[in-house]
Amino acid sequence: MFLKKRLCCTTLTPIHIGTGEAIEPFNYHIKNNILYFLNISKFLSEAEKRLRTELLEIIETNDILRLRKFIRTRVDVDKYSLFQIKVMPEIAEEYGVKKDDMKNQLLINPFMRNPLKNNPYIPGSAFKGAIRTAVLNYFLKKQNLGQIRAQIQKERPMRAAQKVEKLILKHRAPDDDPFRAIKISDADLPKDATFVAEVFNYNPKRNRFNSMDIRVEMTEAEFLNQEIEFELDITLLPEAKVSLSLNMDAIKQACQQFYKNIALYEHEKFYKHQPDLREISIRLLNVIETLPENSFIIRLGRFSHAESMTLEGLRRISVMGKGRKVYLQEEGTTRNLALKKYPMGWVKVEIK
Repeated sequence: MFLKKRLCCTTLTPIHIGTGEAIEPFNYHIKNNILYFLNISKFLSEAEKRLRTELLEIIETNDILRLRKFIRTRVDVDKYSLFQIKVMPEIAEEYGVKKDDMKNQLLINPFMRNPLKNNPYIPGSAFKGAIRTAVLNYFLKKQNLGQIRAQIQKERPMRAAQKVEKLILKHRAPDDDPFRAIKISDADLPKDATFVAEVFNYNPKRNRFNSMDIRVEMTEAEFLNQEIEFELDITLLPEAKVSLSLNMDAIKQACQQFYKNIALYEHEKFYKHQPDLREISIRLLNVIETLPENSFIIRLGRFSHAESMTLEGLRRISVMGKGRKVYLQEEGTTRNLALKKYPMGWVKVEIK
């Protein structure tokens, strides 16, 4: 018999789950701190002939600056936008200053969107992946870490990760994978659930924030005084063939242990000596410590950092060293933060 539970989630810090693509200024326009993502196809089908001809000529000549200007001055963005996103004032100001500078691409990384409704959503696969990492780590602690290390030490990182999963979960074929028995639904977010802001890299040794020139659509969050709530359904199926049976108690315990340890680790290594970052980190730890019995913490999306997606004692994290040489080591050396303050991806989950 299958078990189905509702997961009621609250964003604590901003989340970004991207599409892998970036949108450029000829796809959007910003006015009054709102980004309008344009439906150029609709414009071409409805606009006056002279405007269609002008736009097609610009596209044909590949004149990017002229195209940007045409979008700003000739397209009714209220009428021809697929969706709208709030942007931070500094992003709008940057757009105003650099929109006619060919050297500035002004790329924005959008959130995943439901193609039918054009609203942002959390894919169930992202949630399932975060659970999978925590569960793998949970069962790894019950095994001989030295033996597993010895079996993967000569493998390339991707092959090593695959082999580790099979050793931990004791499955030989895809049909044996216990996560086949876990189904998680997608979760639609409200259309106004996101905003665009810059992500900065923080180096604790130098106590310095560095611009990454990355503008990201991210969710609102409780720590920004505007939390977003969403719900997913998790279903545990009675798969007879899987190598290991999972239940909600094991999933909750695995997530709580793994992600609590990540929060503690980041506080000690990256945040406790910087006043603004320490305040947010302590607030996160207090939430984790006071969660009700039917709740747990999890981390989703990009900028969650490699430690949140890899297993304790088996990490091989790529770190850039002197001369831009890449080294593999157990932990990272910097953190990426929204608005120079917020570690990304933290979500509070209540099981109903």
